[in-house]
Amino acid sequence: MSNVWPYLNYFNVTAESSPRKELVKYYINNGYRILLFYNEGEPSYILDKKFLKSLRTIKETNEFILLGDKGKCYPREDEYVYNYLYNLNQTTNILYNYSIGTSAKEVIFNDY
Repeated sequence: MSNVWPYLNYFNVTAESSPRKELVKYYINNGYRILLFYNEGEPSYILDKKFLKSLRTIKETNEFILLGDKGKCYPREDEYVYNYLYNLNQTTNILYNYSIGTSAKEVIFNDY
C-alpha cells in the first residue's frame, strides 16, 4: 500500500492506495507493507510523527517511511483489481462491522 501507488503500478510494482489512519495497524498486523513518501502530503497522518512512531517500521529515511511487520508478509497480488465500492465495503466492515452494497443494482436502487 502506498501514497504513490499510481507510480508504483506504472513501474509494475503492484500497489493499492494507502489505508485510512484507523486501519493502518490492522493492515500492518495482517502482513501488509505501507510505503509513504513525506513530500506527497497525503494521507494527512503522514505529518503525525507521534502516530508514525507508534507503528512498526521497516525502514525510514528523510524521504519515506516503510511500515510493516518484518515477520509477516501478505501474499503479493499480480494485479490490483478492487474498485472503490469494494474498498469502501471492506473499510466499513472492518471498522464498523457493517457491509454496504457493491453491485450496480444496490447502489442505484438502494437495494429495493
